[in-house]
Amino acid sequence: MTASGPSLKRRVASAAGWNLLATLCERLISFAVFVLVVRHIAPTAIGVVTLATVFIDMSVLISDGGLADTLIRHESPTDRTYSTAFWANLALGLGMAAVVIALAHPLALFYEMPDLETIVDAMSPLFLLSTLGIVPFARVSREFGFRTLAYRSMTSTFAGGFAAVILAFAGFGIWALVAQRLVAMLASTIMLWSVAPWIPRWQFSRAECRDLLWFGMKVTGSTICHQLTGTVVIMVLGAFCGSAAVGFYRLAQRLYDVVTQFTIMPLLRVALRAFSITLDDRERFTATYLHMTGAISMIGMGAFFGLGALAAPTVTLVFGPQWLPAAKLLTIMSISAVPMCCVVFLWPALTACGRPGQLQLFSMIEVAASAGVTALAAPWGVVAVAVAQVLRAFAMVPYAFWLLARLAGIKPAAMLGKLWAPVTAASIMAFALFLLVGQQSAAMHSLTQLAIDVPVGIGLFGLALVILVPDEVAAVRRALRSRFGARPTPSVS
Repeated sequence: MTASGPSLKRRVASAAGWNLLATLCERLISFAVFVLVVRHIAPTAIGVVTLATVFIDMSVLISDGGLADTLIRHESPTDRTYSTAFWANLALGLGMAAVVIALAHPLALFYEMPDLETIVDAMSPLFLLSTLGIVPFARVSREFGFRTLAYRSMTSTFAGGFAAVILAFAGFGIWALVAQRLVAMLASTIMLWSVAPWIPRWQFSRAECRDLLWFGMKVTGSTICHQLTGTVVIMVLGAFCGSAAVGFYRLAQRLYDVVTQFTIMPLLRVALRAFSITLDDRERFTATYLHMTGAISMIGMGAFFGLGALAAPTVTLVFGPQWLPAAKLLTIMSISAVPMCCVVFLWPALTACGRPGQLQLFSMIEVAASAGVTALAAPWGVVAVAVAQVLRAFAMVPYAFWLLARLAGIKPAAMLGKLWAPVTAASIMAFALFLLVGQQSAAMHSLTQLAIDVPVGIGLFGLALVILVPDEVAAVRRALRSRFGARPTPSVS
């Protein structure tokens, strides 16, 4: 599959636009359900569900084997390739499900949380449902069928959210969150098979399986390590600080993740295919990387810094005053937007360059650093852990820049040239918002406070960007206007 420069830009913009639409729908429904449940449940209960969820999600990543990304990157997969991937992935999923069920009881004993075992067992069908959707997802993604994937995501999210709302109003509490995951995954898998009607053959190539898993497991290893960078914090907090600390940390993390999904994920989901297409032309590859980094920084940096500056009224309005301790954690977490934007495309870039081993090493170092700083900071409480995680993220940036320069030919100076203006503009905005919040009456309702502060923050951030980098702002505007300009119809074969 090849694409000219302008055509690729249109397809990437269109794909990112559809991803944004799907993400918006998915996260709004998911977040609304989360808010509905959280407002009526104690932090300790949310902490138990959080521990179960991170354990399940990590295990599902292992069972996926990185085969979806391997198939997307594959030059010319045959029907035998797809069938081999399907049967290998199915075996991985069933095997991992058995392991997780066996470990559920020991985990509950270790954390002294009896409900943890029941929740883990109830979520175990996610393994089978996830593995069944891997090959259809890869086939549609290879053809830039992101509009189709967006419809699938929105429909399945609505189905899961509908089931969760019914259960929440019926008084099932945290079980509404469990049902949401199961119903959404079931609907997603059914829709993937309906839009990519493919029947696996009774074919299996050991050689192809070895090649697919060799690359896929390396990609998965780096992805798992990347996930562990955050989830290891939850695991350590649960052991040292208890389920209430996990609940507060998870709530702050959830708000941070919502902004990530809106600002980072739309472009990140199409980055691997875009980098793979431009790999033979290093000038185009570098230009694509820098363009996407600049765009994602300008869109995301203001949102993260603004959220950090307005964390207290946001948490109070959305979740209620009983969750206010999470606001300080959210403010601290927002600072990590800077290192995140520095390294956000490291994974797809090095994957496209065929360097999963380097990614895996980078991710392993991240996990070790995350676990180490969390264990050191945990005795001083959850706030100290949040600060330690931000410092760890900044410490990894020089290593990421070195990898990009050595393996992908992207110089640190070029990266910093794309990042300085968004960071400066966001810092100016955040400082002004902190001053504004400090001058506002403590009796002011949080909704009124946000109604005043959010437009002020958006205006300040936009004005600062226009002054600092007017050409870059104009380029982002053009990209956003054309995001639905190209709507390729996927032809899955």
